[in-house]
Amino acid sequence: MFIQSTDDVPTGPACSLDVADEPTIDVVILNYNYGRFVADAISSALAQTRPFGRVIVVNDGSTDDSLARIAQFSTQIRLVDKPNGGQLSACFAGLAECTAEYIWFLDADDYLLEAAVETLTPYLFSRPLKAQFQLVGVDEQKNPRDSCFPIYKDSYGSADMIEENQITGFYNSAPTSGNVYARSFLNGCNPELLNLRDFIDGVPNLIVPYLGEVLSLNTPLAFYRVHGGSHSQWNKPSPAVFEREIDMLANRWREAEVLSNGRARAPDIEGVLYTLERRLMIAALTAPVDVREASRRFISKLGQTRSSAPMWIGLRIWANLLRLPARGLRERLVIARRSTEGRPRFVNKAIICIKQLYGRGLPPPSA
Repeated sequence: MFIQSTDDVPTGPACSLDVADEPTIDVVILNYNYGRFVADAISSALAQTRPFGRVIVVNDGSTDDSLARIAQFSTQIRLVDKPNGGQLSACFAGLAECTAEYIWFLDADDYLLEAAVETLTPYLFSRPLKAQFQLVGVDEQKNPRDSCFPIYKDSYGSADMIEENQITGFYNSAPTSGNVYARSFLNGCNPELLNLRDFIDGVPNLIVPYLGEVLSLNTPLAFYRVHGGSHSQWNKPSPAVFEREIDMLANRWREAEVLSNGRARAPDIEGVLYTLERRLMIAALTAPVDVREASRRFISKLGQTRSSAPMWIGLRIWANLLRLPARGLRERLVIARRSTEGRPRFVNKAIICIKQLYGRGLPPPSA
């Protein structure tokens, strides 16, 4: 269950921007066999215009040259070298070395904008339990992928997220590197109740809106590297991948209910938009006779969401196009939905422009 930490930070009205009350941030870089990337992540953390309190690197039992790459920074970081146990286990190992109010978990294949800490810090004076922001998509060589995500609707907060969990299965949030958590919240998460081979953007991320306020910023603060070694397999969709994702969502909600003492209540997993979309894509790849009904159910659920008009229209068109008889076209449509690599470049740029019109985020706090 969620443990009330003894070092809880205050929540509520925004505090004045007083240096004595200034929120502090540590960064924990999570590395497993990302030797070819980890130096970029560490360098970006050390090059901040406003320094982190501590830069901690957790090597989760890598078998590549990660430790040799990390060694060049030995005098500037705290290294935790542990046997492989999964991303969440690495998060808790890094957390034990932290002293700041806020913790930024950075995947070792991602890296930060130079002014990330300086840009984020003023938002944390209100002491949210989590702040989430945008990531800029790049490829393995740091080339832009015409992707800046997520796009948050205006003043998107905890109440919206709780409602969205019941309709979609999860709320709009960034992957690991796009979130900063209050250490008090993380200290209250009992690792014995979690699958430590899961990710910090799984169960802990699901329950945080039920326990306090979350800020959503339409501001990019880090780069998200997409490559063949990442776990998501967004660019290689298959029925097996979709089935695993549905099972993972169900398992996460079971853990979330226990970890949150029942404050987070699981939705109907088979009825949420997340599952209905994957059932539709499975049908498009394997059982075209079932696509029409799967498409109808997906569109019906989509109508219950608060998606912007352009997104609602675009997804409805996509779902109807999956009814076409050409298997090759259906496969391309599935890939296009999952990955920016599957779309023409002008389409990705248009999507970003349209989404930005419907999500302005919070204005910067005044000094």
